[in-house]
Amino acid sequence: MWHPPRLRVEAEQAEVGDHAAHAAEAQARREGARAQARRQRDEQSQAGEVEVLQGVRARLDEAIAFYDPACVVFDGNVPYQALVDCRLAHADRPFLWIRRGFWRPNAGRRTIDRARHFDLVVEPGDLAGEFDRGITAERPFERLLVPPVVLLDPEEMLEREAARADLGIDRGKTAVLVELGGRANFDYRLVDRVLEETLSWRADFEVIQLEWPIEANGQGLPSPFRVLRLFPAARWLPAFDFAIAACGYNSFHELLAARLPVIFVPNENPMMDEQERRALWAEGAGLGLLARARDPYRLRWALERLLRPEVRARMRARAALLPRPDGARAIAGLVAMLARSWPQDRRPERLPLALARS
Repeated sequence: MWHPPRLRVEAEQAEVGDHAAHAAEAQARREGARAQARRQRDEQSQAGEVEVLQGVRARLDEAIAFYDPACVVFDGNVPYQALVDCRLAHADRPFLWIRRGFWRPNAGRRTIDRARHFDLVVEPGDLAGEFDRGITAERPFERLLVPPVVLLDPEEMLEREAARADLGIDRGKTAVLVELGGRANFDYRLVDRVLEETLSWRADFEVIQLEWPIEANGQGLPSPFRVLRLFPAARWLPAFDFAIAACGYNSFHELLAARLPVIFVPNENPMMDEQERRALWAEGAGLGLLARARDPYRLRWALERLLRPEVRARMRARAALLPRPDGARAIAGLVAMLARSWPQDRRPERLPLALARS
């Protein structure tokens, strides 16, 4: 049947409109289904988190009931909600928070406010503290700063020859330690490749990879290198001539306390502390070199530098001038003071801020 042109156009436009309406309706249904799926996932995730927090809170309450500690100490940078709830429920004893610095800029704004739930906040000092630009550095009066903390005092480490014999390192070889952490949240495979290319063919070197219990599968060094699990690793540090290491608080201070020249390869995961700033300070102080994991050329240059005995000797001499890291003794004294001074029948006011300023 013949239709006038205008009627044909109007009919075609109506048909196109119907198709568009159906398509929009189908798209809306798909988006609604996806939104509902997201809500269900979020609800399941929140339910799981609540269950975990309830379990943690129950274990904390049970531990306090069983051991009846005179002081509860939390060592970590994020006091989780279960701990805060536990603290509020146990106002009859002091809670102490040990937290480290070098938080990333603008990170931890909500976490830092949980300091008000603790009776004392203690921060182990950091040799690189002048390079700290995180939020804890902006609030110096709410924490008590103590010297750096390490697991072992220098006299608790093995002598060099004893440590090398214990690890089976030949006397005439240059021993290199690789200590890059658990690798669960950062990719060091490019670093592994550079180390293999640079060191695996040298008969006068022995490279030892320190394996962590939480090492990610498939992320370890290639077969040319020996893998050991040592704890506490600091006991054997004098066996080595230099190290390639991440730059977390513990590794950084233990390696420098052992006067070990280091190539610091920071873990730059956004959830970690700002390790690259700590490594930058070490290089400026003549204590080590900074090489980022994504820069193989810089790492090769740093390795070439530390292959030279005179460069390593200068770094050891600089490390010998560092202050003794005896903050653990200061923290133990603070814990003992809190435990002895806390009344059993009531919760007194927190330690005065004047103490934190002294």
